[in-house]
Amino acid sequence: MDWSLFATIILNSLAAALILLALVTGRLAACSASRDRPLFVFLGLLLANHVTGFLVSVASAQTGFNEALAISRTASVSLGLCILVLQYGIFVSTAYLVPCILGVSPIGPLSLVVYILSGVLLTLRLLGIVPLSGILLGETVFILPLVYVIWIASLVRSNKKDRLFFFLFITLIPSGLLERAAVDPLWPTPVEVRNILSKLPLTITVIIISTLMLIRRNIRCINGSKSQNQCSPDLSAFSLSPREMEIATLLFKGYANKEIAQELSISYGTVKNYVHSLYSKLGIRTRFELRKFTVRS
Repeated sequence: MDWSLFATIILNSLAAALILLALVTGRLAACSASRDRPLFVFLGLLLANHVTGFLVSVASAQTGFNEALAISRTASVSLGLCILVLQYGIFVSTAYLVPCILGVSPIGPLSLVVYILSGVLLTLRLLGIVPLSGILLGETVFILPLVYVIWIASLVRSNKKDRLFFFLFITLIPSGLLERAAVDPLWPTPVEVRNILSKLPLTITVIIISTLMLIRRNIRCINGSKSQNQCSPDLSAFSLSPREMEIATLLFKGYANKEIAQELSISYGTVKNYVHSLYSKLGIRTRFELRKFTVRS
């Protein structure tokens, strides 16, 4: 077996297992399950698209598979339809999912253009009205740039400075373009470069790393919930605002200031101001002194 094929099989299996684990830990982590639902869907769609393309490419290399498709018109049409719907589903869904993941309102006009163009191109491709080269050109010139503009605009407008989101979208854009250069015959990519790019599992690697980061966050959330159930700071005697109580609880659970900023979607400087005010009201200087306010369940 070709080493690149073997590596791709392993990576796809690992990605599928990790996304399943992320779903399980997300279910257990009640504090992040609802907010991360669009992210789970997004990663799942990317994985499904990648795995489907991989399986079809492997099967196409088998003589028996091609003969079976040639004999059965129904099987051939069904397979092609499934692939096309999944591919265009990625285009359409990311225009909506990415803003939801980042907690910003969907960018209406651009998203609407993506929906309309995807529907038109999918219809033309299914009916065979326009040559395949024209469809691919439409995807490359119109849909891909619009999708990436929506991603970048959503990232800029978002108040969430989460490393997971930043890594995911910043790395998916170049990896997606490089994979497109490897498979799209319209791209002026040299044959040697195309061969190298086709063997690099770029998108699936991004999915694996992002899912590992997501699992790590879920586990931290689960552990934080357990420690919060076991013990929490008793600060009822102090006049603290709701936000100060939130920050005190996160400090008590061991969160760093940067992590608190990410968790509450506020700036690092704002967190520092709240912590300073909190320490002044409690008459303490370090988070370790917060332990004296512990109340055990």
